Amino acid sequence: MNTKYFAFLLPVLAGCTSSAPPHAPLADGTQFAVTSDAVIAHDGSVLIPLSGDPSRGAPEAFKRRGLADFYLVPVGDALQRADRAGYTAGVAIEVDGSTSYRLLEELLATSQYFGSPRLRLHGGARGIDLALEAPVQAGAAVAPHSLSMMILPSGVSLRSAGGAVGPGCASIGPGVALSRSAQGAFRPNAVANCAKQIGFVAAGGVKTVALQADPATPFDDLAEVVAPFAAEGWTFVPVLAK
Repeated sequence: MNTKYFAFLLPVLAGCTSSAPPHAPLADGTQFAVTSDAVIAHDGSVLIPLSGDPSRGAPEAFKRRGLADFYLVPVGDALQRADRAGYTAGVAIEVDGSTSYRLLEELLATSQYFGSPRLRLHGGARGIDLALEAPVQAGAAVAPHSLSMMILPSGVSLRSAGGAVGPGCASIGPGVALSRSAQGAFRPNAVANCAKQIGFVAAGGVKTVALQADPATPFDDLAEVVAPFAAEGWTFVPVLAK
């Protein structure tokens, strides 16, 4: 074989072998799916192959203004082509349990750009349903809200207008409201009890949470914390980091 011709073929062959395998089309009403290695469109095509540090979200090549940007160009293009009537109640996404919070923020911000009021998430190890409302930028007011929540590697901190919520969530006080076990997991009973007791901070019946989380937080951890609060009537407005 002509060596120059073979050298020309190498990048073409490499591109063919690295392409992601096709996925089955998604269920009606579901706009996207996130697997452990890709963001998938409704028709099953791969929009964004995922690699690298999950705390940085999607790879830089798929963002509009660099790695720190929240706008995902292929997702935006797909939403622009879609019928907006299909997501007036929110963009629906099937998610893998390992999906990072940073990637969810990027999906939220991109969906909001096209008028979606929220993300409707389903999946993870336990098949949990979660709704995250349209986000606000850090520094902007989340009004009205009764509680600020931050999910960290050490646990969950909660703050109300009266100050930090203490361990156990029964009163205002110092400390981490919800700590992780020695294995790094949240204790389901402790989270459920906290969600039931925290109502004392809901002044005027407002049960809105300004939500922040470590960017690497996987969906399974997010769901373990957020779902019990949502079951008690709380809604969540993510605050995007600058």
